[in-house]
Amino acid sequence: MRENCFAFALFACLFFITSVIFPQQDKTSHSHEFKGIWQGKLEFGATQLRVVFHIQKDESGALTATMDSPDQGAKDIPVDKVETRGDSLFLTVNAAKGSYAGIFEKNEIKGQWSQSGMTLELNLQRVEKVAQIKRPQEPKIGRAHV
Repeated sequence: MRENCFAFALFACLFFITSVIFPQQDKTSHSHEFKGIWQGKLEFGATQLRVVFHIQKDESGALTATMDSPDQGAKDIPVDKVETRGDSLFLTVNAAKGSYAGIFEKNEIKGQWSQSGMTLELNLQRVEKVAQIKRPQEPKIGRAHV
C-alpha cells in the first residue's frame, strides 16, 4: 500500500514538473477567426489609404490571402505568406515589399504595416464587402438654354 502511495505521489510530482517545464502548446487553431474580408486605413500625414485583405482557406485547410489597395486602384495582390500563431496574424506581401503583423482582439486585428523602412499602425475590421468610395458624378453635357 505504501509503495502504491509513493508511486502515485512520484507520478503526480513528475506530471506537475513536466507540465511546468514543458507547457503544452495551445493546439486550438485561431485561423478560423482570421478568415474573411478585413479592411483598415493607413494614415500618414493628411493621406489615408484603405487596405483590404481577403483571407480564405485553400483545399488543404491552409490560409491564403490577397490584398487590395482600393484608393490606388490595386486589387488581388498576392499575399506570399500567411502565418498564424495563437491570436497573432503575420502576412508577407512581396509585390509591395511589405508585411503586416497583428493580434486578433474582439473581432478586430490590431497591428502594424511595415513597408520600405516605414512602420504604420493598421487596425483591421471584418467587413462583409469592401466599401466603395462615392465620387461625384461626372457633369452631364446637355443643351444650353438660351
